[in-house]
Amino acid sequence: MRWHIFTTLLHKELLRHLANRGGIVLAFLLAGIALLLSLWKSGNQGPLLGGEVQRCYIVYEKDDPNRAEVKRWLTHLRENQPADWTEGQLRIRPIDQFPTDQFGRIIPAANAGTFIVRSQAQQSEGQPPRYEVTFWYPGPNSTAVASYEAWFWKETRNHFQQQPYIDAKHERLEGSADLSSVLAMALVFFGLFFSCVYLLPSMTCEERERGVLLAQALSPASPLEILAAKFFFYPLAGMLLSVVLGGIYRPAVLLLPFFWCAIFVGAIGSMGIGMTIATLARTQRLASVGAMCYLLILALFMVTIQLNSIPILAELVLETHTTKIFHAALSGVVTGESWLRLVAAGFLSVGWAILATVLFRRRGWQ
Repeated sequence: MRWHIFTTLLHKELLRHLANRGGIVLAFLLAGIALLLSLWKSGNQGPLLGGEVQRCYIVYEKDDPNRAEVKRWLTHLRENQPADWTEGQLRIRPIDQFPTDQFGRIIPAANAGTFIVRSQAQQSEGQPPRYEVTFWYPGPNSTAVASYEAWFWKETRNHFQQQPYIDAKHERLEGSADLSSVLAMALVFFGLFFSCVYLLPSMTCEERERGVLLAQALSPASPLEILAAKFFFYPLAGMLLSVVLGGIYRPAVLLLPFFWCAIFVGAIGSMGIGMTIATLARTQRLASVGAMCYLLILALFMVTIQLNSIPILAELVLETHTTKIFHAALSGVVTGESWLRLVAAGFLSVGWAILATVLFRRRGWQ
């Protein structure tokens, strides 16, 4: 690859986008929205996605070794609810009534506090029973269910007439989110989508319609140099916009290596999708419609597989992984599963990039 030709092609792409005032205005609007979200987050964590926590589930095991005592305990809780609670606000269910994921782990109810009560094995004969209570909470912190937890401890002490032997732990409900972090994730995702999946096909098809793409093919620039310039410019522009949006919302995320890895992987995958659309579309209008159709079909596909309870198909979709790793980085909750999704997104992104390269070399000039 010849550096002077490569830089000339990059300069050409930059001048074309500086002339596109609509894209520049949209970038500033997105930055303004991210700034408002950061101010909202700093003053208030915001409502949970889907509404405030309005229910509390207490879950028990039917085959608990101390099931008689657990049953009396739960009966006391059921009969001593606060007077201002509505009917159905407290729900006591056996654990087998909850759905499980593909790994056999239970899936607590979304936007609700879920308290799982279990008895621990007795260390010696005659020792008082010990219990374990896991407090599942939605949103960014455990204060979402603080009122329910305070009531739980108060009535538990009243039932046992003393401080019971209970090991408590708090775990965040996987996939739960407050509205501000979800909107921030959507902004970061849209930054990549706008640059790589919308602008890239639109600009490439405009060059094809006007004969600019053919003129470049007849110039000293090689197909590899032309393709490399596009593969470099659009993902870089999308990454820059997404990093700015994420940094405005949560500046600490810029020091998180996971966030940079997620942005890089998402940019490569989005570039592959955009170049595939640019290759299949013949005109600029078809390219724009194709990008919107891709987003619509993706949304319908995700809803359909959720309604039919076949989540394994969702794992084959790049956006399933990228949205979750973006949210994990922006919310500051990066787990082992987040890194696994990052690896899966990397493989899918490379696949899209390879497909786009093959298609463009075969028919991208036509």
